[in-house]
Amino acid sequence: MHNVNDQTHQPLLDLRTSASLPVSGIVYTPALQFTQAQMEKTLKELLQKISDDENRILNSGLSISAIFEKKTINLNGVELALKTSWMCVGFSGEPSFLKSGEIELKIGYIIISEIEIENKFYCFVQRLHIGDPFECEFIDALKPPNEVPFRKIVESITNQASRIETIHMKYMTTSKYELRAKTVESFDTANNLSPAGTYRTIAARVKVADIKSEFGTSRASVAASSNKLSLGLTSLTFNDWESTIAQLIFCIHNSQPKDSALSRFAQEKASLVGAEPKSILFDIHLIDIIFRSDGAKRLTSNAGMSHDELFEKIIKDFTEPFILTKINPQDGHSSAPGRSIIRNIKVTPRTKTCNVSLPKCDIKFDNEPISSIIDREKAFRITFSDPSLFFCKEGLLGIGSIKDSAKILGNIIFGTDIFMTASSEKGNPNGNSKFHDVNSAFYSIVNGLCKDVEYLICDDGTNEWGDFFGLHLNNGNPIATWYHAKMDKRDTPVLNSRTSSGAGGLQIVVAQALKNLGRARTLSSDPEFKERQKAWTQKYVLPEGHVATDIPRFTSTLPNSTIRIFTNAWENAALSPNTLYQSAIVIPDYKKSFFTKLISRVGSSLGNETDLQIFYLLSAFMGGCFEMGVRPVIYCRS
Repeated sequence: MHNVNDQTHQPLLDLRTSASLPVSGIVYTPALQFTQAQMEKTLKELLQKISDDENRILNSGLSISAIFEKKTINLNGVELALKTSWMCVGFSGEPSFLKSGEIELKIGYIIISEIEIENKFYCFVQRLHIGDPFECEFIDALKPPNEVPFRKIVESITNQASRIETIHMKYMTTSKYELRAKTVESFDTANNLSPAGTYRTIAARVKVADIKSEFGTSRASVAASSNKLSLGLTSLTFNDWESTIAQLIFCIHNSQPKDSALSRFAQEKASLVGAEPKSILFDIHLIDIIFRSDGAKRLTSNAGMSHDELFEKIIKDFTEPFILTKINPQDGHSSAPGRSIIRNIKVTPRTKTCNVSLPKCDIKFDNEPISSIIDREKAFRITFSDPSLFFCKEGLLGIGSIKDSAKILGNIIFGTDIFMTASSEKGNPNGNSKFHDVNSAFYSIVNGLCKDVEYLICDDGTNEWGDFFGLHLNNGNPIATWYHAKMDKRDTPVLNSRTSSGAGGLQIVVAQALKNLGRARTLSSDPEFKERQKAWTQKYVLPEGHVATDIPRFTSTLPNSTIRIFTNAWENAALSPNTLYQSAIVIPDYKKSFFTKLISRVGSSLGNETDLQIFYLLSAFMGGCFEMGVRPVIYCRS
């Protein structure tokens, strides 16, 4: 590799004289600056990685570098000393869009600019087709640098006139049916978004307009996943690039925390160092979908049990959270005691991920151990000793401000006495039953929650949209509500039995509600709606055991009402701007005081191992409803 002082080097690859550079890279805060020997070793290792890549042929004659080129820049009377190292590399490789055998010449480069301000070190890395210098092997032995956080970068380049035009959002999901991501664009997007639910939403990338004038551009984008900043500049000379980087570092160093719109969002965290896992909750609904997917009976075991028996055993094992305890301080392992299928679970935090080790069991799905499938699908969520940390399929996240969201959640939970005689969700109806059992949650819904509802449909079944949905005409201001119930069967009514405090049952009912949110505003003229109308004219069949009853699926408080009259009313309501749509979770196993105390603990950052798991589940329901313009409601016992 040539040094820039070598007169035989290729002048076209000299970044100082030939480059037309963008500004797109990551700002780090290392504990110390590179020594010259470390920088030389870093660039050599990065070059060797290209040479070792079988898909790339290094052209050593086109590879040049410069180390520790120094420059002083004065900003507002403060002198900043830059120390810039760079490397430019030529190599050949197969283009991805051409057949094998064709090659093209590519140019890669890396620029590492180091700045010290008031005894604090900063490092800006910009690269193309070259590896990350902080992932070199010998760097691992040093203290790894921290990336300047996404929010701090955004706040350092903005002023009072700045506005966020675009936000690409990712969601901390607790169900397969939740929205995973969306992009919102407007003149001032950050202030157009409701704060409700943003604590579990990640602003994955933002575009900011009207940024500080000293950057010579009006727009910039910042990615949260990498903390990568891209200024709207595309053709800077090397000197201008260095000046812009110095200005950026100067602004970052002097920026103060702001109570900005971004403070409401969750943040992607860079490290789990020092965090202790406290609980792991498996995604029952995702497991249900995997192992019961198309109805095929594909679960097998050496025990000779049937698919259905194995499936019920799996669901029972994974329904409630596993509480983790530290067992090995040296390697960071935490574990949970086993249940009937999974004998022992081991969780190990890494820098940016969490390794979950599930012991192999003899239950297989298509000849693959179920433990391997669950691990591959990342069908679990982990909470930590630090209540602000949360690990899910989307990665390691830091919860945003949840105090206000906890209050909102508390305001959608209603306790009622109508469930006091309930001892099961559906009771034990038979062929002579004309009404739902008086000791069932279904009876409480029909004769309590919906006693004033003019039209009510029982849609409970293997392919249900909801257990019930009703239309209350409400004097010209219709209320359309979907009801999703979950209650364990017990020997005595709720009044005399213990309060549930687990998260398992909530998983199932939350997933059912989220799955069907998109149908809340379905028109009665919709083909799918029409297909179900015939079933609603028939009698209710209990899905468990296919028990036929004499209970009508369609009921009305209006005389001479029919399905046809109901569908016309539903259509009129759907076309009315006055109609309120609701999605209601009905959970008589839980008591209002339980949620009141839980929300208080979570809002005060004092939640225990399972509090956050429950909070996330109910927040997922609440956030999903807000996204669809549906009012969320949770009914429990008073």
